[in-house]
Amino acid sequence: MHHALKIYDIIYAILQHLESSTTDLVNVAMTCSKFSDPALNILWREQSSLAPLIMCLPQDTSEAPHDDTIIFSREPLLTEWERVRINASRIRRLVSNFNHSRVKAPRVPSGPVLQQLFALFPPARLFPNLFALHFGAVSDLPEFRANFLLLRQFFLLGLETLALNVPVDVRLR
Repeated sequence: MHHALKIYDIIYAILQHLESSTTDLVNVAMTCSKFSDPALNILWREQSSLAPLIMCLPQDTSEAPHDDTIIFSREPLLTEWERVRINASRIRRLVSNFNHSRVKAPRVPSGPVLQQLFALFPPARLFPNLFALHFGAVSDLPEFRANFLLLRQFFLLGLETLALNVPVDVRLR
């Protein structure tokens, strides 16, 4: 490998040209160990749901039998959560960009799945590089929408942007 390709800034500049092609970035990440981390950082940089993280668990741990809500078919082992933790640390923006009127609803983790995730990894540890959060991307489930104790756990030193959807029935004093 050429010595220039040992410089992270050069690798990143090359990978930026592939940014619009997820398939190419995945192929680069799987082909060369030197490019793997930077390519995965670009792929995971922005997410609109926690479902892709849960889907990093082995296939036999989860299923979405009804209405595309992800539930556990078996309890994941602690070692199986490691890939979730590693990929979560790559996320810089967790933003909700789902347009309810045009697109089929994406898969969403169930309440128990999210509870187990946050019990194992508090948000501050799970997302150390997060700088933008739209709380609706964490969960659109009713039990999480108004969970301000959970929201508080996302208040990180590097957090620059926080967005909330306030329900219309909330009374402001």
